[in-house]
Amino acid sequence: MKQCSGLWIVAPITRAVDDKTAKKLLGDQFKRQLKYDGTYSSVTFICSKTDDISITEAVDGLGLDEQLGDDWAEIDSIKDTIIQFTERIKSLKDQKAAISEMLAEVEDEEEVWEDLERKLDDGRTVYAPGPDGGKKRKRKAKPSGSRKNRLSIDTDSESEDDDSVMSGSDSASGSDKENGDPGKRNRVPLTGDEIDEKLSTIKAQKKALRQNRKEVDAKIGELRKEIKEMNAEKESIEAKIKSMCIKGRNSYSRAAIKQDFASGIKE
Repeated sequence: MKQCSGLWIVAPITRAVDDKTAKKLLGDQFKRQLKYDGTYSSVTFICSKTDDISITEAVDGLGLDEQLGDDWAEIDSIKDTIIQFTERIKSLKDQKAAISEMLAEVEDEEEVWEDLERKLDDGRTVYAPGPDGGKKRKRKAKPSGSRKNRLSIDTDSESEDDDSVMSGSDSASGSDKENGDPGKRNRVPLTGDEIDEKLSTIKAQKKALRQNRKEVDAKIGELRKEIKEMNAEKESIEAKIKSMCIKGRNSYSRAAIKQDFASGIKE
């Protein structure tokens, strides 16, 4: 040890201070050796894991509450804003889902009217779809009575179900079927202009819905960007607080280790 130009004692910073490492390492033999060799000044204590620190404990232990009060308040404010923006994003996602559902319904309606347009172009007589949009049929009631009567009823029902689209010859014979139903008897065949007008309205609705969904996506993107920026700002403030705590603990530890070392030598 006499020939060593320096003596390094390495310990985690928490043990170096809390466990009195500087004092405990100085056993009687070690102290006698230092005294004989005159190498007191060659001893260096190296504290590792200085970044392993509990911020709250360091703030309380070093009395930094008042000094860091504004920083803590700013962090709390950022956290509250992030929560608000996150809730806003959730609400916008629900709004987007509703718009997408409406858009799907409009697209289904467009398919129905485009089908009517194609059939009209083929020379068939077409009528406006019912309240269900022509996409679904009502479920028939469970048949009752004899098999012969059920067969007669089913045949008549099936002939009446598909009355939205009829050929020219079917229209004449179909009028007799509809005489008993005032609602059907009063239906007027669609013209090409009416179908074109309806399709133009549907396309305008689609465009508006897609634009609304695009605007919602843009708002969500802006909020996410702001949340990202706020998280970065929060992390920057937290890093500043951590740096101050580390520096404060290092200064305290340096003085404590020197005092422990001097106390150990005297003993």
